[in-house]
Amino acid sequence: MCGIIYCFSPVTGELYSVIDTELLSNKEAIRKTLKEHYASLDDPTTGNTYYYNTDKSLAIVVSDYDDYFCNVTYAKVTQ
Repeated sequence: MCGIIYCFSPVTGELYSVIDTELLSNKEAIRKTLKEHYASLDDPTTGNTYYYNTDKSLAIVVSDYDDYFCNVTYAKVTQ
């Protein structure tokens, strides 16, 4: 079951994250595309790779959901 969830702040109504559920078979293609367009940082503790844009206002992580799906989470980063 693929889909997209949008998360909005209850205080400001501003969009702060998006979770895109994709087929696990697409995971490597998604990671390849992210690596081509964003900087990345590996976290050896979790095994996740975090992708971010040049001003670091957007963080992206791809994580397994179950045996069939993965989540691509896009999160707004504020400083």
